[in-house]
Amino acid sequence: MDSLSYNDALEYLNSFIDYEKTADYLYNQRLLNLERMQHLLQMLGNPHQGLRIIHVAGTNGKGSTAAMIASILGKAGFRVGLYSSPHLVSFRERIRWGDEIISESDFCDLVTRLKAARPERKTSSNFESPTFFEAATALAFLFFAGKKTDFVILEVGLGGRLDATNVINKPLVCALTPIGLDHTDKLGNTLTEIAEEKTKIIKPETLVVTAPQGREALETIKRECELKKAFLLQVEEKEESGELDRKDSQTSITVQNIACSVNGSTFDISGLREDYENLHLPLRGRHQVINAATAIGAIELLRSLNTPVSPEQIRQGLSEVKWSGRLELIRTRPNILLDSAHNVPAAKRLKEALRNLFPHQRIHLILGIAADKDIRGIAAELCPLAQRVILTRAAHPRAADPHLLREKLNGFSEKAVTAPDIRTAIEEGRAGSQPDDLLCITGSFYTVGEAMEILNILQ
Repeated sequence: MDSLSYNDALEYLNSFIDYEKTADYLYNQRLLNLERMQHLLQMLGNPHQGLRIIHVAGTNGKGSTAAMIASILGKAGFRVGLYSSPHLVSFRERIRWGDEIISESDFCDLVTRLKAARPERKTSSNFESPTFFEAATALAFLFFAGKKTDFVILEVGLGGRLDATNVINKPLVCALTPIGLDHTDKLGNTLTEIAEEKTKIIKPETLVVTAPQGREALETIKRECELKKAFLLQVEEKEESGELDRKDSQTSITVQNIACSVNGSTFDISGLREDYENLHLPLRGRHQVINAATAIGAIELLRSLNTPVSPEQIRQGLSEVKWSGRLELIRTRPNILLDSAHNVPAAKRLKEALRNLFPHQRIHLILGIAADKDIRGIAAELCPLAQRVILTRAAHPRAADPHLLREKLNGFSEKAVTAPDIRTAIEEGRAGSQPDDLLCITGSFYTVGEAMEILNILQ
């Protein structure tokens, strides 16, 4: 079979049912099940078996944390694969090899192999056709297996228990980023229920690191680790500044002396094996420091498995990490800030960053949110900071109509206008801003991704 063209490969991949494009489905084991994913991988020769995997789950910060782990391991000389979702501009962003996204030719070859296996047909076992995300995950496994990858950093798509990435037998390390209320119609209405879904990536006797969590989530994580006899390493944040707290702990690491600026953050960490002082992270926001501490925790657990990574390689990996669409500043006049905050916890972190990093600038907010999200909650966090709010929608099936957004703004509708699309919103935002103002584009990955295309920001 000749290799598909790039457009034909995309068309074939997009022919699978894509639950990222709709919120109107039941989250249950009949619709989403690992047996179908196992069957698909078996048809492809089980490429996931034998991969050395760091599995990353959580509500916010999964992609950033995964990117930091990958960057550190890359600086240590390892061949590293990174699988993340969703993408911002191109599907190829989801599958990375080192510092590069998968090439068009490699992508086409993989989809051609997938199509040759004919996974869309019914079999004697009556397995249904895979979903878009299952097919995408299978492509990533195929790619990483073919590259003889040393480590794969695998980001969960949704939840954990029924996620296609959870088909793996046992990861080297599980990393849990902050768990909050999101996808409540699928994962549950409480932190305990959501944490129960996400902690199901923990396999027996696995090494686990968790970011700081709320009480309910942390209790759930501890209970799952105890049940699975998994070792748990906790990241703790010390609010006070001062000399590095060199406590002799075998179950926690501490991050402190956090200083954030528009150029990134500096911080200290007291780890299991080393103390790391004056680390620099180019990704903006205090929350990214917590993600970095979680990434260091994962690396220290790998080091306990005799993975050679030096403190200098950790330092270099963090200082050179790149991850688009997260408090990404485009220095123009006015400056443009892109952030993919798409739920209330992420909106709170964006609000904190705007207050701390841009305290003297007038903020013009371009807001495009998915219809199934907590629109009122997100707006309540961000709209009070804005001089002006432009409500818009991305060209995505889940995007809320701007007029619906306005109805849910409560007391902030008087400062809001609507724009039919992202391009118009950016044009109106620029036209109504002074050179020293800040134009903040946020609300969803799709809003930010479309803005990046319009602004010609390449991955």
